[in-house]
Amino acid sequence: MDLAETAASLAGAGLTLIPFTLSSAFYLIYWLPFYKRPSFSTIAVKCLPIVCLWAFVCRQGIHRPYNRRILAGLVASCLGDALLVYQRDYFTIGLLSFAIAISIYSMAFGLKPFRAKVGAVSGALGVLCYATLYPGLNGIMTWLCFIYVALISLMFWRAISRALHFLVDRKHLPWALFLIGGGLLFVISDFVLAFNKFRFAVPRVDHIVMVTYYAAQLFISLSVIDFRRQKDVKEDM
Repeated sequence: MDLAETAASLAGAGLTLIPFTLSSAFYLIYWLPFYKRPSFSTIAVKCLPIVCLWAFVCRQGIHRPYNRRILAGLVASCLGDALLVYQRDYFTIGLLSFAIAISIYSMAFGLKPFRAKVGAVSGALGVLCYATLYPGLNGIMTWLCFIYVALISLMFWRAISRALHFLVDRKHLPWALFLIGGGLLFVISDFVLAFNKFRFAVPRVDHIVMVTYYAAQLFISLSVIDFRRQKDVKEDM
């Protein structure tokens, strides 16, 4: 894929992402600040941007395993979004849904190239995050959060490793940045959510969590463009 094709792909993606942009802006600007009570309407408005990303991924084509796994991760994430609207009752199940989503993303990113040093750094960051949260955890949540931190550290490791592979070729720079941005923003979103819930209140936490979360899902979804069109990367998953 040369630079002209790269620019054309990004321009086409921008047009097909208009529904996502409008629906996420509506939720963040109009709905989130004023409608705090859990409701089915909130579920619909909150989940609509992710549903728009389903459509985007399907439009790119789901004939490749990578694209299908990204779509499956988005579906599991959407279920988690819905459950966390009623997080007083369904937080644990919502956590499980997101654990499934990030596990699917890890499968999509694959284990090649392995990059043990990146894994060590990601693991160290995971330990630091868990140590920060640990004083506020108790009961089964101690173990559930440990497992979740391990899974999201794995996802971050695999996303960065895949991105570094793409950085070898400058033509693939946009998609390397999509993977780095998606993995990093997902970690930030989840850590802020957990820190607010288990440690100390974070100002404007809802907006911080949702802006970083929507951006993370957007970047991960954009990565399907590369895997759909590029011919020189072996699809070994």
